[in-house]
Amino acid sequence: MGERSFRIRGRLADAASPRLGGDTTHLGATRRLVPGRARDGVTDELEVSAGEVVRIELDNGFVLWSRADDLVHEHGRRGLSRDGGEAWEFDRLAPRRDGASRDERGLLGLGVKLLDFFGIELDKVAARELGSRLEDKQLKAGPPGLYRCSLDDAFQLTPANPVAPADPGPLLVFIHGTASSGQGSFGKLWEPDNAAGRTARQQLKTRYAERVFAFEHRSLSESPIVNALALADSLPAGAELHLVTHSRGGLIGELLCLGECENLTQVLTPERLKELFAADRTIAEQLGLSPLDTQALKARDDAYAQDRDALAELIGIFAAKHFRVTRFVRVACPARGTTLASGRLDRWLSMLDFLAGKMLGESLFADGLDFLLAVVKERTDPRTLPGLEAMMPGSALTRLLHHPELLTPADLSVIAGDIEGDSLWQKLKLLASDWFYGADHDLVVNTGSMSGSLRRSGQGARFREDKGSEVNHFGYFRNARSVNWLLAGLTRLPAWMGKTAASCRSPRPNTRRHAGVGQSSAA
Repeated sequence: MGERSFRIRGRLADAASPRLGGDTTHLGATRRLVPGRARDGVTDELEVSAGEVVRIELDNGFVLWSRADDLVHEHGRRGLSRDGGEAWEFDRLAPRRDGASRDERGLLGLGVKLLDFFGIELDKVAARELGSRLEDKQLKAGPPGLYRCSLDDAFQLTPANPVAPADPGPLLVFIHGTASSGQGSFGKLWEPDNAAGRTARQQLKTRYAERVFAFEHRSLSESPIVNALALADSLPAGAELHLVTHSRGGLIGELLCLGECENLTQVLTPERLKELFAADRTIAEQLGLSPLDTQALKARDDAYAQDRDALAELIGIFAAKHFRVTRFVRVACPARGTTLASGRLDRWLSMLDFLAGKMLGESLFADGLDFLLAVVKERTDPRTLPGLEAMMPGSALTRLLHHPELLTPADLSVIAGDIEGDSLWQKLKLLASDWFYGADHDLVVNTGSMSGSLRRSGQGARFREDKGSEVNHFGYFRNARSVNWLLAGLTRLPAWMGKTAASCRSPRPNTRRHAGVGQSSAA
């Protein structure tokens, strides 16, 4: 039986094919359609196959990547021409939730400007391998590993050439986020017009001198546990660590804090580790994800086995090296998992790519569009990418980091964000909320998830939440308010007004607030 096709109405236009980053994905000719309705005199029609990939450009510049059948199912409207011919018509992305308010419907009714359709053939290469190739291109400083990071006016990384145990004072380590790099996550601190960033760097240079590092790692094809093992292996025994993390990098930081749990080996016995990684307990079913096929299930189980072994090895390194995390500023971390990354990867990666283009000046997939196209066409399940599976609510890692018997004295200062205001970002926030059924978020991570963590003893954890039209996942190191909080979290300046609490945990991944964390929202 042949693949289903759809007739779509609009005005035909010329378009160039996108540039791919490899030779494993083959594109047919690009066909562009400017959406239109028969009632407006539009007569052109285009027949597209269900599995074709479509680039949807909205009037506000946002680009969504999807499959043609998903586009039709979610946003299409049948329209009849004057001669009775039937075709699918598109003009706006309307909200899917029945309970959407009038304001939400107005904001979510974003006009569709262009539709570009691509016939795609994929070689027998999984999205995980394409993700690994994308990571190679993004880590421009060199292969994964620990690098010295200059705090001078230009962002620059140089090989660490192992860190000498005799280096006096704490080591400051930057750990980047998903599908990114040190420069991608933290580069805003080095922008010439970022006065707050320049001031922060000057003060940090006075305090840390040459003891500043960035950990470059694979964030799609490897799990945070594997990343944490590589980082721990690179650090000198007895190191005092000051961490600054962005997004998923915070999960790596939390794993380093495990080493200070007094009862770690008693809680995480071989039997407990086997139980922790024994089965998929993510909220995949609630998110509408289908059961994994046999091949994908085996790959997921193999990845879990690798994580179990890596965690056991990491615990051994903790026992031998005795790290201390005495400052930890964790920015926008999906500590309880994020529903935004757990369901439709095509939508989440579209949002991530658009944000990066707007805030960083470069698409995340400029040199790796084949990865994005493979995810869209094959409807890649996040459970098959270890770096993303870890961010799903209910994953083995999120359960580990909220284990009731684990208590760490390691430091923690959380910076969270929630986008608000009448702006392009607010419109995208409502669109993302509609897609992922989430509560507050910064367009990439649920705000409620950012305050989860291992339980803290002593002074507990500090929490600050920024709100406003300029708040988004890539804006924290640009906005003066959150940059000042970062500096305060590392230096404990009086500017830090967050309350403290002994615990940072909650069973619900989309909870807005909880009683265990001291709140201090920006006005």
